Amino acid sequence: MEFALLTTATHESFLRQESDPIEKDRIKSQEIKLLCSRLVEIAESTVTTEGWRSAGLAAIQIGAPLRLFVVRVSQQNSFQIFINPQLEFLGEATDMRDESCLSIPHVTGKVSRHKRIRLTYTDENGNVRTVKCDGFVARVIQHENDHLNGILFTDKTTEAKRTSNF
Repeated sequence: MEFALLTTATHESFLRQESDPIEKDRIKSQEIKLLCSRLVEIAESTVTTEGWRSAGLAAIQIGAPLRLFVVRVSQQNSFQIFINPQLEFLGEATDMRDESCLSIPHVTGKVSRHKRIRLTYTDENGNVRTVKCDGFVARVIQHENDHLNGILFTDKTTEAKRTSNF
């Protein structure tokens, strides 16, 4: 199967569907390994017209409606794989920041996100893990998790604006 970055200009209804969980016996399959590899490859190589590198990418954004995303982990500057994530907000504190999305080019907007989260997920080896995150990584995880539920950042922003006339 060929995977490529999808945008709302041509695939909005597809991007708004809820992604399916990946069955436990499929997680270590060649199909899922290939999808994970391609997802990381696209995320690593994508730079927006504004010059921003990808911070994360969900499988649905490349044509695979599965509960899987990757996020750039700042310490290693590499992408970590999250399969079948379950998100929990820690506390009530939120933060309003600008966001953008590779699937909605040339648009930014302020989005309120929880400052601290706990994420339970399965890694690419089939191990269930739990991590606590805060700051930028917590924001990116929430953004990518929204994609798995068919939610785009523009659904949550009060101030979407175009960043160019393309």
